This record gives sequence, C-alpha cells and structure tokens, in this order.
Amino acid sequence: VASPYPKFDQIYEADDDSFICPQVEGNDVIGTLDCLRLNIYVPSNATSKNRLAVLVYIHGGSYNVGYGSRYYYGPKYLIRHNVIVVQMNYRLGPYGFLCLGTPEVPGNQGIKDQLLALRWIKENIASFGGDSNRITLMGESAGAGSIELHLFSEQEKLFTKAIIQSGTTLKPSGVLGTDVTPALKIADKLGFPTENVAEALNFLVKADPNIILGAYSELSLNLRPCVEKRIDDIENIIIEHPINLNLPKIRAMPILVGYNSREALMTDKNKPKNYFQSPNYFRDTLSQTFDFDEDLEDLDIVRRFYVGDEVLDEEVRSNIIDFESDFYYNFPIQWVIKKYLDSNPGYVFQYLFSYEGGMNFMKNTLNISLEGVAHGDELGYLFQMSDEIRTPSDEDQLMIDRVTTLWTNFAKYG
Repeated sequence: VASPYPKFDQIYEADDDSFICPQVEGNDVIGTLDCLRLNIYVPSNATSKNRLAVLVYIHGGSYNVGYGSRYYYGPKYLIRHNVIVVQMNYRLGPYGFLCLGTPEVPGNQGIKDQLLALRWIKENIASFGGDSNRITLMGESAGAGSIELHLFSEQEKLFTKAIIQSGTTLKPSGVLGTDVTPALKIADKLGFPTENVAEALNFLVKADPNIILGAYSELSLNLRPCVEKRIDDIENIIIEHPINLNLPKIRAMPILVGYNSREALMTDKNKPKNYFQSPNYFRDTLSQTFDFDEDLEDLDIVRRFYVGDEVLDEEVRSNIIDFESDFYYNFPIQWVIKKYLDSNPGYVFQYLFSYEGGMNFMKNTLNISLEGVAHGDELGYLFQMSDEIRTPSDEDQLMIDRVTTLWTNFAKYG
C-alpha cells in the first residue's frame, strides 16, 4: 500500500532519476514497484518572474516497457529552448493494465498514474518556475495513445496543448475490454490454478514482481488500456470505447499530430520469411477493423492496391511494410485527426517526419537498412537518446535544431 513520502527538513537532493517500473528487458526483469517518480528538468533562467512553458512527456513502449529519465530521453535538446521538461513513470504490463473490473483492479492503473502526475504538475510546477497555464502534454506511440485517453476522459482539463506522435487508441486492439483471464493465466503459470479471480489476485499480490513479469512474458500477454466498468467510489478513465466518445476538452486546444514515413519498418525486422505467405494475410489483417462478411470485393481492392497480382513472398515485403504502415498507423491517425477537427479545436497541425539521418533512433537500435523512417525514429531528433550517445552530423544537428524549435515554439505559443 502506498504511503506519503517522509517529511524532510534539509534540502532534498533530487538528482536520482534512475527509478524504473517493473518490466522485461531482454531476458531479464528490471525495475521496482516503488517507481512512480516525476523527473523535472529546469533551465537556469526559470524564476517566479520568468515562468517558462512546460513540456510533459509520456513515454511509449506498448504500455509494457519504458521509463521517463535522462538515461533514455535526455532533455538537453529541448531545455536549451527555455522550456521546462517533465517526464513521468507509470505502471506497466500487469501492474498498470490488468483490467479485472473489480474495485481492487478496475483497470487503467497506469493511465491513472499519469493523471495523478498531471494533477501534481498543474498544482506545483509554478514552484519550479513553470507556467501552469502553458502545459503541453507530449507523447509518442503508447504515450500518444495515453494523451488521447486523457482528452476523452471526464476528468478535469490539466493541459493546454497536445503533441501526439505516431499513436492513437483508435486502431486495432487500441483499447480492450474487461478481462479476468490474464490474471488467471499468470496465476496458473506460477502454480496456482484457479477460476476464482479474487483467489488469483490474492495470490499475485503476494508474489515477487520478477516471477510475475517472467510469467507474463512467457505467456506472451500484451495488456493495454481498457473500457472500465462503472464501480462506486472508483475514479474511471474511460467507460466507453473512445470511438463513441466526444472530445469537449479540445475545444480551443491547439494540437500537433503526425507520424513517420514508414512506421511499420520497426515491426518488419523480426518477421519470419513465411510471415507473408499466408493465403488469408490481407483478410486476417483487415478483419481486425473491418467486417467483410461474404463480400470480398473491397478486400481484393486493397490487396491489388498494394501488391497487384503478385504472390505474397519476400518480393513484396516492401509493399507489405507500406500496407501495415497505413493500416496500423496512418489510417487510424488520419481518422482521429478528422475526429479532432469535428470537435472545434483551436488548431490542428499535422506533420510527416521523413528525414533519414544518423540519429534515426529505431533504425539505429534495430539495425534497419531499408528505406524510410521507422516508428520511433523522430525521437533521436527530440531527445538525447543516452543509451547509445551518438554525435550528430552537421545535417543531423540542423534537423535537431529545426524539430526542437518547432516543438518548443508550439509549447510556448501554440
């Protein structure tokens, strides 16, 4: 059970931003449940008389991995533009996104961690020289989807602008329903078979996070935000699927939203060669969103647009990357942009990031050689991705300067 941080009389040395929420990294489980931290990076000229605009960043990672610290998202490129950068941790995987529909685990615990962080920032950022009336919420991938949930939710408006990068909840499996089976499966995997969710939860509460995360990974579970049940005295984030909800919060709110030129390059890297050879590939993929019934004419139109009459094999791999970029990223984001525009926002600015250079984060991380800009590549031009510090070329530095100027000017002026 969480408890208030002990009071202190001396100056608190707030220089440790290494806390990480439990998650799987490679073959290891890292992190601690005592992970809910805000990391606040402040330029030296921020004062009570010179309040600066605030950029609050929510990290991505499929709601299963990631953390907000300078080790991974170094704020150097942004704070030189005289903005305050705030990063947050939130619970991930089974700790953040089990959705049992019970008072103990109603769902969206990780999103509620973000909500608590935003409330704290709104109330306290002035003490750090920040302007509580100029808070921009910025996120990539799952972080972008998180921002949408805060826009859709019934809670108070805690930010004035939004930067939404390469993510939306309005995509296949973007939001799930209440489901007790993941908890039962994890308990069973750990030697506690039961069909009673209360018994399973009581067992899991006492179990070591390392073995819970190990079982979660071995079972290939992939939890994410959910539509919650209404429960008395429990604060809900979303109680309907976002596709059915309005967006009153974005009236008069400037929004910057976009994606990269070939998002699906990221997931292509690990696909086996026989991935494309399924005779029902297009139907299986498109059926995640569309209902074709017995009329396959529209399905055939899509297939022909991307691959013509070619056999699905390695020869059309590049075409499939374009299709999956459109299906999983570009189309859902374009669809949600229309939803934004229908809600009378202040402005909606759209970007397409297509620069290929030496700082493209995901291509460097996964050693991707194919042409295009992958999911997550733009992060290398916004943050000093410190797990592998690279020296920018002159061209890369120019792109860093341009992108960070655009982002921070948006935060300052809208």
